[in-house]
Amino acid sequence: MGAPRRVSNAPPEGIPVPEGSAPGETPGAPPPPKPRTPRDPAPGRVYRTTMSPAPAPRLLADGTVLRPATPDDARPLAEALARSRASMRPWEPDRPDAFYTPEGQADRLTAQLAEGRTVPWILTEGAAVIGGLTLSNLVLGPFRSASLGYWTDVTRTGRGLATAAVAEVCRAARDDLGLHRVEAGTLLTNAASQRVLAKNGFEEIGIAPHYLHIDGEWRDHRLFQRILHR
Repeated sequence: MGAPRRVSNAPPEGIPVPEGSAPGETPGAPPPPKPRTPRDPAPGRVYRTTMSPAPAPRLLADGTVLRPATPDDARPLAEALARSRASMRPWEPDRPDAFYTPEGQADRLTAQLAEGRTVPWILTEGAAVIGGLTLSNLVLGPFRSASLGYWTDVTRTGRGLATAAVAEVCRAARDDLGLHRVEAGTLLTNAASQRVLAKNGFEEIGIAPHYLHIDGEWRDHRLFQRILHR
């Protein structure tokens, strides 16, 4: 699983327009420039600082649906996490037993959505949850970045679901959320997760010693990023 990275000292949310500098305010001023999109912010102007509505559900291969998660998904999500708990333990932080209950998942999703800096997705087959992805630590303004994490159900590995889902989340990050980059981190030995990132255009940007507390120890991670607008 790609472990989320905590971002500190984030850039400010926006860059103010100097007073009186907007075109068209004085007689004879040149016509306003063509409006910029979130992909191409004008230097010195205000960057996008608000989130878009939640991205729409997307159909992936074999009837699998990727969609934003809500607290109503807590029970099937908890079942999938409990089913995969042992297989994910080498790649995960230590979690309390309550994390794997419907109540724990409902509390987690409610807090994430209320805080507004995390976008959680789930992969579903019918009523069953078979995976999850998260964009966390969202920062807008001139940075427009987020950290990616993902996992698939122990019964659904090896089908390319993670690769397809990461591709779609990166598309949504760019087109729906207006982000410029996505970052991810993996344990040095997590070759499967590194292949998912490589297939989706992520580039390794370094090694972070003792980066996250995973499976009982502070562990080194490989850090990756994908620039979404090139």
